Amino acid sequence: MPSGLAGNTRNGLATLAVAKELLNTGLITELACWLEPNTFVQDAQAIAHFLFATPFTPPQRAGNFDWRGWLLTNRIDYRSLLKLKDRLRRQSLVTAPVSSTLTIRGVTLYRRHNWPNYVAQLAPARVLIDLNNRETVGRNALDCAALEIACVSTNRSDMQARLFPDTTLGDSWDIAGAVTLCERLLKDVAFYQRVVSYAAEAVQEFAPAPFRRRFERIIVDHLPTPPQVDSRC
Repeated sequence: MPSGLAGNTRNGLATLAVAKELLNTGLITELACWLEPNTFVQDAQAIAHFLFATPFTPPQRAGNFDWRGWLLTNRIDYRSLLKLKDRLRRQSLVTAPVSSTLTIRGVTLYRRHNWPNYVAQLAPARVLIDLNNRETVGRNALDCAALEIACVSTNRSDMQARLFPDTTLGDSWDIAGAVTLCERLLKDVAFYQRVVSYAAEAVQEFAPAPFRRRFERIIVDHLPTPPQVDSRC
């Protein structure tokens, strides 16, 4: 699972419900989740409670300042604030401890650190589950295709349907459908190999060289020809 329940999740509850069903039926014995650094402890407690009914006391939610209302009222250029937010976020990811993990009954919870660490941790997985309900490019599908890991996700991610058409769901709350796909992937070796082989071949279209060729073709086909400049001028 690329996310948990708290923080910047993308329908983490539905994804975790699929994982819980797979654990309960014995189809999987190990599970890994990658959690946001600033909500790691809270998220870990919530996941343990959801999966294993461990004690959990929801934290008191502090009132948030209405930044949107304040910005609309004052009508200031807030682009510099967004740049500052992005810079602070990157610094927090760099300083976050790499080895910050927690294991509960076969469930490993990783604190997100950076992309290279994430890919190394993801590499041994058999299936990635992400019942995403937001429009995204589909980085999870790209990572899985490169690593030859099956990805069960939704058509809300652009790359998912392109790389994993046989394991793409139309409904981000289709928990039963996701469980069925995971079961087939884990039991049917030929189906699993067909899914990951197709993705590994299809992802080559998005490598740098093919992308440059497509981009140059678009420029030639759709942009006006630049005026010729007399070299004698």
